Amino acid sequence: MQPHVLSRTHALARVTAVLGVVLALGAGVPAHAADPLPGIEGGGTPRDPYQIDSADDLRAVANAINGTRAATAVRPTG
Repeated sequence: MQPHVLSRTHALARVTAVLGVVLALGAGVPAHAADPLPGIEGGGTPRDPYQIDSADDLRAVANAINGTRAATAVRPTG
């Protein structure tokens, strides 16, 4: 192989190894549970995501994440 191709291969191997270590360490960190949102099903974690069933649910979750207005869902009755 030519020297420049070999050095790129080694650099790519190093980057891949570092990325693998970072991903392996990150996979062992438990997800923190988000605060429950009234009217929204789910815990807000990767294993138990919020269940957004309507535009109102989406607004409630967005408001909770962004820290704006009341973070409650309004469900129609009937």
